[in-house]
Amino acid sequence: MHTTMTAKRITLLFTLLTVLAPARADVRAFLPGSLAQIEAHHRTQPFLLLLWSPDCPPCLKELAVLGRHTEHLKSDRLVLVAADLGPTDQEIETLLGSFGLSRFESWRFADPFEERLRHAIDPQWFGELPRAYLYANKKRSTHSGTPDQQTLNRWLAALGQSQ
Repeated sequence: MHTTMTAKRITLLFTLLTVLAPARADVRAFLPGSLAQIEAHHRTQPFLLLLWSPDCPPCLKELAVLGRHTEHLKSDRLVLVAADLGPTDQEIETLLGSFGLSRFESWRFADPFEERLRHAIDPQWFGELPRAYLYANKKRSTHSGTPDQQTLNRWLAALGQSQ
């Protein structure tokens, strides 16, 4: 019964967001080679790769926090990946738009074998969300869970936006 109530709440949330929030096209399909494509495209500047899910309350909290703190962040510094197969492109676009994140690059898992995608991103990642990878100074650092203010400030500073 709890799962049914959660599913109904998520459906209601998407319905409301579809009506209220502006959407942006261009959610890309994330497949096994997509991380290499993202890394190659962003190789000359720092960026944050954020893995999230609309079914993950801490993820939604993190998206809300990022939406409030990234208004001056260049659009090529944040890459958002919906790490599940459930949501449609329109649902992702609408949800990100509601947080003010629609201008950032957006992907969604598109391989039915999600474990293969997780392994392609990080063999040490077992699916916990939210998960973030900061690419800066030719290094990749990992963070699981919602960031505290110190972590968020460090990310924003590395991405070229002081807080």
